[in-house]
Amino acid sequence: MANWIDCDIDIKKIEKALKDTKLKIDTVIIKMQRAVNKEVIKSAKARFKAQFDVNNHSSYTMTSPNAENRAGKNAQPILKSFKNVKSKKEKRTSWILNKSYYANWLENGADIKAKNKKYLRFKVKGEWKTCESVTIPARPFVKPAVNEFWQGSKHVEIQEKILQKELEKYWERNN
Repeated sequence: MANWIDCDIDIKKIEKALKDTKLKIDTVIIKMQRAVNKEVIKSAKARFKAQFDVNNHSSYTMTSPNAENRAGKNAQPILKSFKNVKSKKEKRTSWILNKSYYANWLENGADIKAKNKKYLRFKVKGEWKTCESVTIPARPFVKPAVNEFWQGSKHVEIQEKILQKELEKYWERNN
């Protein structure tokens, strides 16, 4: 699951701040984006923990940990599967990636239909259920965190701290 983020960055302000330095604007912008997105990820994880029982793997996945272990895989909770924040220099865009295939189902919801058979068959609390389809309701945890930081004013404060930190490091090295 990748969440593309429309980055609201005041380029003119950054260019003005970097005017008398040899710092590259794209490098500084990427550091600023990453700092904001790390906070987004922290917020998304906190939202996830508030919505789901993180100790009960089956509360947010389609299979139990034992079923995955029998398949030779370790149960990998969504919280541990966030990849590092990525940014692109040329487009000044940023994204957050979660390696879990079921994170997208939780974020956006899903309709699951029987593919090779007429019915789905699965166990819920020890009882077998049969149905033609299942609808998983959307329970977003990443989008609200993205909006909290990038649509509000929180990103500005974080970006300004990073810009000041980069300028301080530059002037320490060059004075």
